Amino acid sequence: MAERVLAVVPLVMREIRSEMRRDTPDDLTVPSFRMLIYVRKSPGCSVSAVAAHLGVTLPTASVAVDKLLALGYLSVDDAQVPASAKLRRRALRLSPRGAQTVARAMRSTTQAFAQRLHGVEAEALPALLDALATLELHLCAPDPTPAGRG
Repeated sequence: MAERVLAVVPLVMREIRSEMRRDTPDDLTVPSFRMLIYVRKSPGCSVSAVAAHLGVTLPTASVAVDKLLALGYLSVDDAQVPASAKLRRRALRLSPRGAQTVARAMRSTTQAFAQRLHGVEAEALPALLDALATLELHLCAPDPTPAGRG
């Protein structure tokens, strides 16, 4: 089972990335777009949280955030962060432009996947949905071992 998941999930992710890139402005890189998606899911997050999510260094994330701020995809909610706080603790949010960009890409990707799944037999869809729910439940549950190690 694990081998099958490891074989199929990367293929699905590649297709998702490919579809999302089709409807993403040229001034956004894939990592920058991933950052926007993370901020959409975690409004008010810090640059440190973005760096941890993307698996990049804090300086790398800071540069990317500054670029997205300059391009108008992100905004900073200064009311949530004390003036004495470091810049990397800024509370990030999608700007209207960022929210619109992410929504458009998500919508077109969802439509593309709906078309691709149109050929799946109707009887197979409930089983597929159940399998995805089970996978999400088990893979997104907190790891009971300390620091994720066992």
